[in-house]
Amino acid sequence: ACGAIANLSLRYDDIRKQCVNDGVLKNIINAMSAHKEEVEVQEQGCCALCNLATNQPEIQQKIADTGGLECIITALKVHKTDEMVVGNALTALQMLCSFNKAVQDQARTLHGMDYAINAMLVFPDSD
Repeated sequence: ACGAIANLSLRYDDIRKQCVNDGVLKNIINAMSAHKEEVEVQEQGCCALCNLATNQPEIQQKIADTGGLECIITALKVHKTDEMVVGNALTALQMLCSFNKAVQDQARTLHGMDYAINAMLVFPDSD
C-alpha cells in the first residue's frame, strides 16, 4: 500500500492533502513503526513520505510531528546496508527538511546528519 500511495501522491497536491486529511499519513507511519525490519515497507514508506512532503511545508511539519521523521531515521539505522532503503530514506529526509527550519532542527536532534554521512561512507559510489 505504501508503494501505491507513493505513486499516487507523486504529482498531485490535492491527493497529498487528502492523504493527510483521510489518515493515510498516519497509516504509513504506523506500518513503518510496526514493520521496522521489513525492507519493502521501509523502502516504500520512505518513498511515500517523501512524495507527500514534496513542496508542502505544512505536510512536512505534519509528517515530522506525527512520527514520520523518527520512522525515516529508524529506517536509516536498521537498514543501513540496504541501498534502496537508505536512498529513499535520505531523499525523504531531504524533502522533509526543505525550507523548514523546525523540521531541520528535529532532524539534527535525531542525528540525521550522522546517518547521511554514514550512508556516504557505506555507498561511496552512490548519488
